[in-house]
Amino acid sequence: MHGRAWLGVLVGGAVLAGGCSVEEERQGELPEVEVEGGRLPKIDVDAIDPSRIEVEMEERTITVPDIEIRDRAEAEPETVRVQPRQKQR
Repeated sequence: MHGRAWLGVLVGGAVLAGGCSVEEERQGELPEVEVEGGRLPKIDVDAIDPSRIEVEMEERTITVPDIEIRDRAEAEPETVRVQPRQKQR
């Protein structure tokens, strides 16, 4: 993708992630383009034979920390005590 296309994807993703409401005010359309000539590139790829790939799987149990998610409106404010620094001589 070109830079502007990626920018469009990023902006679109940001809008969706942000929960914004978007309404189409005017329908867009693609420009008319004529393409002549050209050719596809010839590509020589030396890749590993997929039948030679070995995959091993191992089952493991891991311990993860418990977390608590609270709604900010329901959360109790935390009290932080700050002690002034003693002047150093």
